[in-house]
Amino acid sequence: MPTLAPDLAARVAARIAYRKRRAALPGPGTPAGGPTSRVCLGCRAELPLEQFKRNASKPHGYDYYRCKACHRRAMADTRRQDPDAHRQRSREAMRRHRAHERRG
Repeated sequence: MPTLAPDLAARVAARIAYRKRRAALPGPGTPAGGPTSRVCLGCRAELPLEQFKRNASKPHGYDYYRCKACHRRAMADTRRQDPDAHRQRSREAMRRHRAHERRG
């Protein structure tokens, strides 16, 4: 394993410590954290927050709109409606990913 520069090693250690502190905090859906369920706008069912996709930018840490099952169904419909556009988006995303890997 390569050795890290001292400043990089310190930053990595600080990041690991931050993640451990963050993991120890009470998570979304706990009584102090707010609501424990939400109504999906796709299937209109009231579901626990864990059935929604995680989104750290939202106040309770979960998406508002669709549950995981409805989201998967919507993405499959999108791919099915225009497979060529989906392939093109996938190619572009992979091209950007590979270009980023070469730089970093």
